Amino acid sequence: MVEEVQRQFNTIPGPMEGTAKLDCAICVKISTDASIKEMIPPGALVMLTPLIVGTFFGVETLSAVLAGSLTSDDNCDW
Repeated sequence: MVEEVQRQFNTIPGPMEGTAKLDCAICVKISTDASIKEMIPPGALVMLTPLIVGTFFGVETLSAVLAGSLTSDDNCDW
């Protein structure tokens, strides 16, 4: 992000004087791509935990994990 902003200030004439605008779309794309990459591990954890618990420990343990998840969700209301 910093490199892109520096590149735009160095290549586009006039942003310091207010005569030219910088390209914000590139910065938005950089931050969006980074945030999507950061969301992959938490999403995988949520999706894979029930599958792994059910496969390795059985239906009873999976039921307990899911029941615990549902009951502990009330404590997360901010």
